[in-house]
Amino acid sequence: MDGDVQPGHLGDDFLTAATRWAAQAPQLTARYIDSIHSILTEYKRQVTQMGGVADLGTSAAGTGSGEEVLELNVSGAVVPAARSTLCAAKGSLLATLFSGRFDRALVRDGSGRVLLAVYPAAFTELCNQLQAHRWDPNFHVRLPEGKQDDMAYKYWFDTLLHNPPTARRNQSARAASTGSAGVSEANDMLAMAEKIQEGMADELARLEGIKPMLKSGNPLADQLMSVDVLGSTVTVTKAAAWSLPGGALSIFYSRFEHNDVSGCPIGAARPIDAIRRAADLVVRAFQQRRPITDTHVLQSKGDVSHWVFQWALDVFGLDGTRLMRREGGMLTNEHLRGINEVRHTWASLDGWRWVDFLTCVRDAAPLVIMMKAKDSGHLFVTIITAPVEVTGPHTSIHSTSSFSFHSPPQPPSTGPPIQPLARSSTLMLAGSAEMERWTDLTQPPSPLPCLIAAANIQIGIAAPGQSASDATLTNCQAFADSSGPSAHDWTYWGRAGVEVPGDGVFRPVPVSAPVGFQFSLDELEVYSGSAGIWDMEHCMEADRASRQAGQAAGGDAASNGGGMMPEGQGGGDLSGGSHAPRDERPSNAPAHYTHEECDLMKKLKVHAQLDRIEPPMREQEHQRVDLPRSYIRRMED
Repeated sequence: MDGDVQPGHLGDDFLTAATRWAAQAPQLTARYIDSIHSILTEYKRQVTQMGGVADLGTSAAGTGSGEEVLELNVSGAVVPAARSTLCAAKGSLLATLFSGRFDRALVRDGSGRVLLAVYPAAFTELCNQLQAHRWDPNFHVRLPEGKQDDMAYKYWFDTLLHNPPTARRNQSARAASTGSAGVSEANDMLAMAEKIQEGMADELARLEGIKPMLKSGNPLADQLMSVDVLGSTVTVTKAAAWSLPGGALSIFYSRFEHNDVSGCPIGAARPIDAIRRAADLVVRAFQQRRPITDTHVLQSKGDVSHWVFQWALDVFGLDGTRLMRREGGMLTNEHLRGINEVRHTWASLDGWRWVDFLTCVRDAAPLVIMMKAKDSGHLFVTIITAPVEVTGPHTSIHSTSSFSFHSPPQPPSTGPPIQPLARSSTLMLAGSAEMERWTDLTQPPSPLPCLIAAANIQIGIAAPGQSASDATLTNCQAFADSSGPSAHDWTYWGRAGVEVPGDGVFRPVPVSAPVGFQFSLDELEVYSGSAGIWDMEHCMEADRASRQAGQAAGGDAASNGGGMMPEGQGGGDLSGGSHAPRDERPSNAPAHYTHEECDLMKKLKVHAQLDRIEPPMREQEHQRVDLPRSYIRRMED
């Protein structure tokens, strides 16, 4: 890796060494002497053209001591660094940049500090390691542990430490002496001439590498722009600020022009780091002359919370919602491609806390909450049709429709692989200071707190006395109403009903023994679609029209095989039965689901066909099921 600095001295400055050699080799033929002088002339020309100084001996720029301490403006952060530390990696782009030859060509701020458009945390880490390398040449400079996939670190380590491959020099050019002393000396001189020619190619590569860090030649483009975030500053050049589509009309440019980064999320951890990473993402794309893709975004997030980084991208107009679609969840990018479905939170990355969940799903509706039980792999889906809002310190009850489904890891030999669990017209949420008390169905009646209660799934069961702000969504329980017409759907579970006084009779959903139907989650993901499409009034109106059409045609269809929703494009019903008319309620839908609710479920894309074939498992720390694409997709009207 370019980022590894090996011990050892790689030689003097190229121009100085080549000039000294040419002066000491008068015995070479005129052809070689002319060739070397031509190389030196071309090198000096390019250095001068870039604003550098060809002859350090006569330049004030080169009089600085190696122990001189420079104050650097590293993308808005002031970082002091000794010149000797910056030049510790011999032959690297960083050493070339601060050799003294290009001091006049460096961009500076209003206080005279040298601007380095580098992610500050990565640069500080690099300087610390270079200092250690100075003290101990056997110390190797390399990426910190855990940062190998963090492009905000990896890109700058690789770039600043890049050294053209001098180690590949053909040592055989220095042939051993086999004849007279004159022949040996001539061979040595020839080898040195070839080495200088190779060195010239390396030096030209170094000059090309540092060009993006020097003045561009356009004073307007080299001007600096800054934004302040909670007392910290982020700085870029105007050239980088107008590099995005729209140029000076882009939101990114406008934020820096007006020094306006508003709407910092309350309780956000390290928002300045998120803003720095978002700005660094733009700077790297500008230097590499490439567009910003979702891959670049995901590789630049580092350990910043998903929703905080998405906020930073949105602040700069980078469409964080689209770019932050992530790979590796229960629904992959392949499942989400072509639909307006957005993953809001991924608990294993964004955190399991109640406050993390509420922040991620703020104002989003409808919500599709996907859960996978630990150990068993049992899948649950809960649909909540309105935004989840905690209105105060006490438990809130909302008139909000919710629906739930489940799919066991080993579907029954008969019947569909995905089962309706329940529906509800109310949603209960824990307040910010206390939680609602529920009944533990696995034990004799006893108080049990939870964070969300929707459609017979209770999410976030906490220890007694634990406040909602400290609780997590990890523990859940689920149960089914065994008194309804769909009670036969649960007979294969082989569990007796559990009677809860005042609440009727329920049949538990066992997902992992011996706990029964209380279970812990291996993963929780939350998705939402475009709110305008899921309007309940629209769904009810469409359903009324379809029923009127069905009555006019002489009744509803009764020929469908098992399943609860009609087939959409490219999929089947629950059991592979015949198709139902698009706007007509399937005859085999459970009676306790109304026409409008079935239609709403269609439009929420929780499609009937799950096709529970065993998918390939991902070899990750947390293995996730790669569900069929037909599980969630847009249903056309």
